[in-house]
Amino acid sequence: MNTKAELIVLNHTKFGENTIILHTLSNEYGRRGFLVRAGAKSSMALFLPMNILEAEISENPKSQLWRASNFVCLSPLNGIRGDIRKNTMTVFMSEVLYRAILEDTNEGGLASWLKQEILTLDALKSDFSNFHLLFLLDLCSALGFSPSLPGLAPFAGTQLSNIEALLRNYYRDSQGFSSRDGNSQSASFQDRLSQSSPFQDRLSQSSSFQDGLPQSSPFQDRLSQSSSFQDGLPQSSPFQDRLSQPSFSHDDSQGSSVGLAKALLQPLRGADRNEIAEAIIRYISYHTETSLNIRSLAILREIFG
Repeated sequence: MNTKAELIVLNHTKFGENTIILHTLSNEYGRRGFLVRAGAKSSMALFLPMNILEAEISENPKSQLWRASNFVCLSPLNGIRGDIRKNTMTVFMSEVLYRAILEDTNEGGLASWLKQEILTLDALKSDFSNFHLLFLLDLCSALGFSPSLPGLAPFAGTQLSNIEALLRNYYRDSQGFSSRDGNSQSASFQDRLSQSSPFQDRLSQSSSFQDGLPQSSPFQDRLSQSSSFQDGLPQSSPFQDRLSQPSFSHDDSQGSSVGLAKALLQPLRGADRNEIAEAIIRYISYHTETSLNIRSLAILREIFG
């Protein structure tokens, strides 16, 4: 039986002379590998990490390995492919997912969440050096263990204060984090997905960034360009409508906009950022009971300093 599915590329491995196993994430099949005939080198560009593809799936009840063919790229991701820093982030994101999510795992909504993360990174024009840290925090929630300061503390090392600041800024006034005691409140992933991640919610309020900042904020000039988020979004982006919605009410706008600004623009040295990523990865490894050796993290360190 042949069916069509939307696949997000995580990785591929060689399988014979002209065949690869394409490791993907999708709403239909979860984390699954497919046999793909790959001939010309030009066709391999379709299988870059985090590419969003439509494919025809040939299901075979007599085999564990089904075939995928007739690929169509659903989003060119020009904002990612034209930026070596974003490209490196997608390599990192795909490796984390490839190693953290076991084959045949199929948790509803995970692929939809990941698609939102990819399109958000593609749309951002600047100040995205902390994006992979926010991605890791969202991944914790997506996998069912919302990040908390007490939970992360044993893995934080010397970065506890920076992680505390990141958590408080990122989850300020959200359901996932209490600004008073740092405790996460768990909820089903489907509920979190329907509400979208804290990053997506606050990104949709980008028009309120500047209004919520005090005049003395060191981020004022950079945040005055926050409209570039919306300008850079493809017309098909799921965030287009939300970005045009009204900003937070007056009571919430200042705290939420400043919180997002600090999460995205929280000053971190490259070494600090790398150690925070390592700490969250150890946290994910502990909860998923997997050994996560993420080699692309070293490349991120070289790119971002």
